[in-house]
Parts: sequence; structure tokens; C-alpha cells
Amino acid sequence: MKKIIFLIILIFSTALFSKNAHYMTISKTIFSKNGDLVYSASFDSTGIIWNVKTGKALKRMIGQRGFMTSMAISNKFNRIITTARDKTIAVRLLNGIFLRRIRTHSDAVNCVVIKDRIAVTSSDNGEIFIWNFPRMWRIRAFKFNVPGIDSLSISHDGVYLAAGCVDGNIRIINLKTRRHIKTIQAYENYIYSVLFSTTNFLISSSSSGKITIWNVKTFQKIKSIKLKSGIFSMLEISGSLLAGTKKGRIYLLNPKTLYIKKVYNISRKEITAISYDKKNGIIAAGDGAGAIHLLKYPGLKKIKILGR
Repeated sequence: MKKIIFLIILIFSTALFSKNAHYMTISKTIFSKNGDLVYSASFDSTGIIWNVKTGKALKRMIGQRGFMTSMAISNKFNRIITTARDKTIAVRLLNGIFLRRIRTHSDAVNCVVIKDRIAVTSSDNGEIFIWNFPRMWRIRAFKFNVPGIDSLSISHDGVYLAAGCVDGNIRIINLKTRRHIKTIQAYENYIYSVLFSTTNFLISSSSSGKITIWNVKTFQKIKSIKLKSGIFSMLEISGSLLAGTKKGRIYLLNPKTLYIKKVYNISRKEITAISYDKKNGIIAAGDGAGAIHLLKYPGLKKIKILGR
């Protein structure tokens, strides 16, 4: 009986993969430097490299188990880093060729960010590891008493790391001194996204729909608003803040005042990942059903849906 169940699962999985599409939540989308490709990571445990023009999948990246939770790329060092629920970090070339797997976290790895020669990863049991990149030598480890860190952002000057935690707090680490310098008590529920804006603010969002602007020097709250549904993803582009919500909408806001400029209905599922190709003015918005919506910016007119 167990063999029959296994064969059914194997056939089902093969059928899904043969479609060259994701079938579970998109956790990350990233454009290549020239905008010709989109890299995606999904909870179906795989990543895909897409041709933007044709909409076709060029390569599926496999080798990690459980949700593929995050992805970061480095054009300078020709690297893709992915994280997964199986406690691993995978390193690949930009063409998707697998190089190595790292297993040092003691729980599911939720997030990865890269800036210059620093990479940072976080896990479900409150671990934050700082790595020498691209060699991926661990140079510092933190362990916070928190059941999960789901979002990381490095300031534009490379000084600060913001870690959005499941307990509603933001931990701030000075990457130069490699010390934890502050804990911001932000919300009473999950923090899904944190980002350092080009206007020198820290912006955070929560599962309850709150968006807050923080002063980067003092880390005091400047302004906060509440949207109608939880916020899963954020991105700042061309003087606007984009917020992807649980109800499948993308809000366009002023990143300094949080004034809502426009609301767009994109999907019937939550918008879980947003990236932007400045060269061609295209947004890649991933949703909870595994679809990637290519949208023309501004206006967010739909161009095509990858994998559908």
C-alpha cells in the first residue's frame, strides 16, 4: 500500500513539474541584470529561470526539500543563493547550475539577502548568520529567542541589518561592528516584510495590514497606516512603495507619507513577491497559487502570466 501511495505521489509530482510551472506559493521573484530573465522561488521546493519575452521556463532548479523560502542573486559574483525548509542553503551559478549545499542552520531557513561581500540568512528558531560572500564562510552568528525571522533587509550604505520577526519585533544589527544594537517593538503580530528605502527610512509591514515608517538614525516611529488586509510583500520603485496584500491587491503608496495613490486588483490569491526591472519597466508579482504576473509599470497593465 505504501508503495502505491508513493508511486501516485511521484506520478503527480512529475506531471506537475512537466508543466514547467510552479504550483505553490511564490516566495521570491528577481529580474536578471538586463531584464531578459526572471528567477523565481516557490514553496513547491523548486526555483525556475524564465525567459521574459517568451514566457517559457528555461530551467528548473531542484535539490532542496520542503518550501524554497527565499532567493538572492549576485550579478557581480555570478551566484544564486536559495534557502529552504530542509535547513539548507544552496549555491548555484546564475544559469542555475548547482555548486554546493550548506547545512549549518539548526532549523528551517527562511530568508537570504546579499550586499557586496556580505550574505545574511535567518531561520525559524531565531538564528541569523552573517557570511563572507561569495565564499560563504560564516563569520558571525546570532540567536534570538523568537520563533522565526521571515524578512531581512540591508541598508543602502551596508551598515544596518533589519530583521522582521514572527513576534512582531524588528531586530537591528550593525553589520560593521556585528552587534545587535536595538529591538523595535513594532507590532503584536507577524512581520512579513522590512525594507530600507532610498529616502533613508526603514519601512515594515505586518500580517494585520499595518505599514510603518521608522527613522533610520533613531529607529523611532514616524508614521503608520493600516490597510484592509495583511501585507505579504513590499518594494520601493521610482518614488513609490508597492505593497502586495493577502487579497491579491497591490497598493501604490508614497514612501514618505504613506498616502495611498492607487489600488490594483492583480490576483485572486495573495501577492507574496514583487520585483522590478527598471530597464524595461516591468514588475514580476508572484502569488499564492504559483503564478507570476508580469505587469507594465506604471499603470500595472498585465502583460502575461508565467506558468499559466
